[in-house]
Amino acid sequence: MTSQVEWSEVVVDVGWGELRGKRCIVGSYDTAPVLRIFGIHGWMDNSNTYDGLIPGLPSGSELCLLDLPGHGYSDHLPDGAYYNVLTYVISVRAALLKLGWNSFALFTHSLGGVIGYFYAALFPKEVSAIISFDSLKYKYESEFLSAMRSDVNTILRYEKDVNSSPIFSEEEAIRRIVKSRMGGPNNDIVNVDEDSARILLARMVKPVSGGLTWRHDRRALTRMKMLFHGYTWSYIVMQIKCPVLYFHPFFSFYDFTAFERRNIFDIFKSKAKSFKCVEVEGAHHVHLTHPHRVLPALTEFLVKLKETTEISQSKL
Repeated sequence: MTSQVEWSEVVVDVGWGELRGKRCIVGSYDTAPVLRIFGIHGWMDNSNTYDGLIPGLPSGSELCLLDLPGHGYSDHLPDGAYYNVLTYVISVRAALLKLGWNSFALFTHSLGGVIGYFYAALFPKEVSAIISFDSLKYKYESEFLSAMRSDVNTILRYEKDVNSSPIFSEEEAIRRIVKSRMGGPNNDIVNVDEDSARILLARMVKPVSGGLTWRHDRRALTRMKMLFHGYTWSYIVMQIKCPVLYFHPFFSFYDFTAFERRNIFDIFKSKAKSFKCVEVEGAHHVHLTHPHRVLPALTEFLVKLKETTEISQSKL
């Protein structure tokens, strides 16, 4: 069953600039919101990434989806500032405080999952649940200083050509989005098909003389691997106390053996109120390319969360 979704634009001043996105209440704006959901998208994506899921969510779900700094319609960081997980967490925190949201579930994907894990560990009383789509830790073979050295050099390299962005047609942009998100050991698995690329495209490009160019800040291409390294990531995840619903696609972006994955999931289970992993046919962006495959488990989880929220509110 799908519901009516009417989006309104959101602009939030976070001090150094503005984050832009969209907001809706599933059903209609006459529907009393019961469950709030804040969405954090993945690396080089934007707030359109969850569009296919929203109409299938329980009526009364209120969603706010913002483009991360340097992504989509949101402002780029000022000169001299650099992108990393903590910068994103601080910006998300500032936005949520401005919005007045102090209790919500998180929709997260990929890099957005890491940001969400940090946020839930830092502010556990605010996060009622985490729904995560293919967001584990990177499997780094290098030691910490090597990862840090690589990050620093990459940051400086992108800073030099921050204003150099190619001009292309819409069809070329679609091809670039699809190609840049290929995955698998042989880079032959399609994570984002052309239809899904068009959904992301709306917030990824801007018109210029001669065609289109990217909106994103090239400095945001840095991954800041050192903040995911080793025990740092594990320690953060061990602080998560809320229920976690994790969607693991058959063709995951993260190259772990079944044994390694079980060990990672044990870290989630160590403190979380509950942890459930749902395996789903698809690749890294399955929530975008095939939303119908994740909606049954997702709606079941949210209905239970909504009922819990209603009970809690009735006791106030």
